[in-house]
Amino acid sequence: ELNDNLFQLLLYTNDKYDIADALFGTIESSTALKGRILCRHAFASSEPTVLEEKKYILTNPKASFYPFYLKSDDGKVVDYNNDSAQLAGYKRYPVRNELHEPRYDEKQQKNEKIFTTFKPLGSGATFNCQIGFHNLRPWELGALCSAITFHGMQEERYHRLGMGKPLGFGKMRISDVKLSEGLEKPQYYMGHFEVYMRSKGVNIAKSLEMRELHAVSTPLKDDVLIEYHSHDPKVFQGLKKREQLPLRKHSVHHEDLPVTEFGAKMIEETRQKKRKEEELENQRQAEIEERRRLEEERERKEKIASVNQNIQRQREYEAESKGLSDYIGDKKVKFQDFKNAVETYAQHKYGFNRNKPEDPSQEGFLVDKQDRLYVEQWLRDHYANGSKKVKKELVKNSDHNLYIKRMRYWLGQENAESVIAEILES
Repeated sequence: ELNDNLFQLLLYTNDKYDIADALFGTIESSTALKGRILCRHAFASSEPTVLEEKKYILTNPKASFYPFYLKSDDGKVVDYNNDSAQLAGYKRYPVRNELHEPRYDEKQQKNEKIFTTFKPLGSGATFNCQIGFHNLRPWELGALCSAITFHGMQEERYHRLGMGKPLGFGKMRISDVKLSEGLEKPQYYMGHFEVYMRSKGVNIAKSLEMRELHAVSTPLKDDVLIEYHSHDPKVFQGLKKREQLPLRKHSVHHEDLPVTEFGAKMIEETRQKKRKEEELENQRQAEIEERRRLEEERERKEKIASVNQNIQRQREYEAESKGLSDYIGDKKVKFQDFKNAVETYAQHKYGFNRNKPEDPSQEGFLVDKQDRLYVEQWLRDHYANGSKKVKKELVKNSDHNLYIKRMRYWLGQENAESVIAEILES
């Protein structure tokens, strides 16, 4: 069952920190704690209007006026000596619609020492401010956002700041609240705060303290409702004897003031949004990976092509720097080995394709005179030192002559036949 007493949950008791102390720190001697929130200076976004000097009697709250600050005990007013004394809450000045000009009697007007002078800023002044925070849990950040924005209702509620608050000065609204890049919207974290408080038995939207906070931060329909007690000591004596003291007349309106709820719905919506963002990010990463793979494949193919090109260039260079005789060597070889050496040389030097040779040109691919002479001399030696089978093969006509069939690619058809004829005649 939910407990609507938010104030009791936040009390600082038994050396434990409440939410405010845990966030902003405390200087209690035995439990001092460094805060995790830093409120920086607020700077005017434009030149504000400074009004004429004001002079009022501005007194501080007096804790000794205990009927205002302590809860009654069974309808009776108690003081600080009572063991059952409990603070009634936090004191705030109600929000006025217009500035209030108090009337002072003649005696007060003569006593200049009790007056405070200040120069207020005109309405409409705007300021920009940053609040730094470190190492906050989601629900703690939600508590901070809730305090700043009146739990998401900052456009309808007012904070009070500076001097003259009882007279209507210091009325300010906080708007355009944004969190750092990479964080969710404030509503998301306020939802976490709601869920956390519910786990502690408190429904923020329905708690009496939260509703009274919203009530006292909302301009009243009629400023006449705001009344202040007299400074007369007799009034104080009278209040002590009353059975019950209505601390806040305006609080009767709090039942009509709704408090926004975010809770689990906002958290779930944000989680769904994050899941979609993660899916899109995964898809984007997959596309990046596929583009990377294709780029690597392209680079690999280009590298292979470059290596093959370098190999071909090296072969061409070697062929240019070597002659045909370097491919044959000094050993006596058969015609098939000689043919392979000649065509390898031609492949390196001229790009000849031995597997798919094109129709021989009139001159053949061995255009270098030294290469042609070397082939002719080798054939002469081959015939002179060859066996009967070799000599028998050489005398065949061109259509059946193995030597002429292959040599026509080297020397051309007519030159191949002429060389064979010269060898046979010799």
